[in-house]
Amino acid sequence: ISLSLALPRNGKLSLEGPAAFSPLSAKLNVDLQEMDMADMQPYIRDALKVRVTRGKISTQGVLELQKPLEELQIRYGGKVSINRFACLANLVFVRDPSRINCRT
Repeated sequence: ISLSLALPRNGKLSLEGPAAFSPLSAKLNVDLQEMDMADMQPYIRDALKVRVTRGKISTQGVLELQKPLEELQIRYGGKVSINRFACLANLVFVRDPSRINCRT
């Protein structure tokens, strides 16, 4: 496989390496440059409990996929950098402390 994509807001993705469908396997060199992290918001919202407002992620490494039997095995090794990151946390402010109920 040799694939190069232009991503929104000047990002780039390149994948290159051998792949097979039966059985499913791949060993791909990954080069992701300046992907806008705001585009990843639907995937990270529940895990991080924050709203990403900006940031760029880049990574270079090797992605290995194998499905010898039932379960898909995924491995990734490489380096990752995040630049110009900003987020908003889901904070709750209570103006009236008498409205807070705590039970032990």
